[in-house]
Amino acid sequence: MSKKLFLVLLIVSIFFILSAVEGFAAVPQKINFQGRLLNITNPGAPTPEVGSRNVAFGIYNQETGGTQLWYSGITQWVSCDSQGQFSTTLDLGTASLDFSKPMWLRVEFPPGDSHAMAPRQPLETVPYAFYAVTAETVVGSAAAGGWVDAGAVVKLATITDNVGIGTTEPAAKLEVAGVGVYTQSIYSRALDSNGYARLGLRNPARNWSISCHPSGLFAIADETASSIRMVISTEGNVGIGTTTPNGKLMVKTQNTGGADGTAPLVLDRAYGEVGDYQDIVFGGGNGNAANRVGIIRSYANAAGETSLAFYTQTGAGDAVNHESMRILGNGNVGIGTTEPDATLDLKGTAHMIGTSTDYSSTYDSDHIAPSDGFVVVYLSASSGLNNATFIGWTKDGPTSPYSTICGANVDGDPSSCSYYGGFSMPVRKGQYWKVTKEFSYGIQYGYKVRYFPIGHE
Repeated sequence: MSKKLFLVLLIVSIFFILSAVEGFAAVPQKINFQGRLLNITNPGAPTPEVGSRNVAFGIYNQETGGTQLWYSGITQWVSCDSQGQFSTTLDLGTASLDFSKPMWLRVEFPPGDSHAMAPRQPLETVPYAFYAVTAETVVGSAAAGGWVDAGAVVKLATITDNVGIGTTEPAAKLEVAGVGVYTQSIYSRALDSNGYARLGLRNPARNWSISCHPSGLFAIADETASSIRMVISTEGNVGIGTTTPNGKLMVKTQNTGGADGTAPLVLDRAYGEVGDYQDIVFGGGNGNAANRVGIIRSYANAAGETSLAFYTQTGAGDAVNHESMRILGNGNVGIGTTEPDATLDLKGTAHMIGTSTDYSSTYDSDHIAPSDGFVVVYLSASSGLNNATFIGWTKDGPTSPYSTICGANVDGDPSSCSYYGGFSMPVRKGQYWKVTKEFSYGIQYGYKVRYFPIGHE
């Protein structure tokens, strides 16, 4: 029966003795040898030898022929696993071997010259190197560098080499390849309940880490600053600036602005890009298109004009978001209009809580607001054609000059039940106000000027 020995790893010394010569270490007198035995009666489908097998080993001074320097004898047995792999120790005993000279190892299976395997394998320098005849997971060879055991550290002898696990062509310092979607290529595990599993990323400028804490918390940390930047809790909550998020996303900062602070959330887009806006979208369901039941949208253009708009849907089945309110960069608020020209520009109906006061007969005189509220100018029911322009004014004290706050053209044609125009002017407690009529046409009656306080029934 013809058989073959398939070598996997050869010659890693595991025992040491000291030389009698001071300052030098003697060569090891025991060698750990690993191999694999395959039965190749059928070369196309070799089968592993399993169980205890009788194998003999010899060391020679030449690759072929030469002198036998050491022999294990025919009583050497190895135990092969289900793959035919085995590990054994070659005890050199008192053999006088000069490891400064080349030597070769011969394997006999079973023992005997007629069963010697060829070629003999050279003994490389030991115990500081290993030799691989066939090792598919080893990149490169011992001659090119390989691994160096430096005590507490195992490292590559050549720092420019790459390491591949699951690949023979690593394209990075460490490349791990696997088959299947759920393959865990790199796995860091803590062996006790109080341990952290951590992977680090470092360059000369910064040191970062990702880790799993004993509580199950996943964290991204800036190790240089000794600060956790983001976490994901076991409930799936994400925290930025906090390690105890109590919502799906919680952002926390120590300051909200200025040189020492940062905004909790920034949505940015360069001027001139398509749309020139950013959205915060609130989803909902109820059959609404794209589940967008509410939007806060910020507008900006290349001219530096900005505004903030609020969009809503009217109800289930509504496929359009309607703008409900807009705030311009100058502070003007528009309801029912996208271009408010007053602090509050209301296009449509309004309901105000409080008892109003009618100033229709004295609107062009100085009045003092008893509380925060609104002065409203509008057209009541009348007969005939009305057309007039009113202006609202405020000032902070009796000697201060008046400032124009808002104005509007108030028109109406009662015969067609058509009324439009008017305005609402906000006033503060103690502020002076008045309304003037700048232009009129037609029958002039039916105009109302009323003051509505805020927060009073």
